[in-house]
Amino acid sequence: MPSELVVNIVPTSSRNSEGNFLMPPTKATPGSAAFDCRITEPVMFYNGQKHLLDLGFRIAIPEGYVGKLFVRSGLSRQGFTLANGVGIIDPDYRGTVMANMLYQGEAPVRTLAQGERVCQLIIEEIPLVSFRLVDDLGETTRTGGFGSTGRE
Repeated sequence: MPSELVVNIVPTSSRNSEGNFLMPPTKATPGSAAFDCRITEPVMFYNGQKHLLDLGFRIAIPEGYVGKLFVRSGLSRQGFTLANGVGIIDPDYRGTVMANMLYQGEAPVRTLAQGERVCQLIIEEIPLVSFRLVDDLGETTRTGGFGSTGRE
């Protein structure tokens, strides 16, 4: 079992009368790989429309790690996606975590409720990478791209 990584978050909204954070990122089950993130206010989407959704917190991703936001699979089946595919949270970003959500579903209008789980957050270790300029990359048996390996 890997050791626990502690990540600091600060709520930016959605506090109850005692000042407690109402919607921190949470795992749906003990075996979940990702943390569900909720929106802080209701939002109505017309088909083809995008909204920048406030997830209600700021986060300090540790150096050497990256945060990745993905749309929840249940919402993707209904026509929601992140406009940029995957949201990246760099370790030096300290602003409010937002999701740029796009709706392209069958219904002409769809409303997401305050507190609804819309995204999943995964925090992954990233390797230290540098690029080296070379004259040749060597050969492989693969040719082409964009579906060249077939569908089966």
